[in-house]
Amino acid sequence: MTHLPHLLNECMELVRSAAEDKKIVLLSEISPAQPPVPVDVDGLHQAVLNLLVNAIEAVQPETGVVTLSCEFDPATQETMIEVQDNGVGMDKATQENLFKPFYSTKGQRGTGLGLAVTKKI
Repeated sequence: MTHLPHLLNECMELVRSAAEDKKIVLLSEISPAQPPVPVDVDGLHQAVLNLLVNAIEAVQPETGVVTLSCEFDPATQETMIEVQDNGVGMDKATQENLFKPFYSTKGQRGTGLGLAVTKKI
């Protein structure tokens, strides 16, 4: 069982310097009052980091905002983790290829594996 706020705050700390270098706002909306959940800690850590890094790269310097939120719903006993950014979004072609291995919009800077691995996790 894992306490998600601790794991998610650790992910935020790991990307904080990248956000600061780009002069973007990194927001955390993680309630500390959540029950422990059974998760693959290493897998979830990698998936959240992939999403945060992609979000940081997707926003404009100085005006970008990336938010990591985590919410537990007692009625359904489900936890939702969400990464949001205020980037320009994706065109239809990118959306259709998003999770295909080796598909990247980053040119030489990307392997095209981040979201494919994240989806698998």
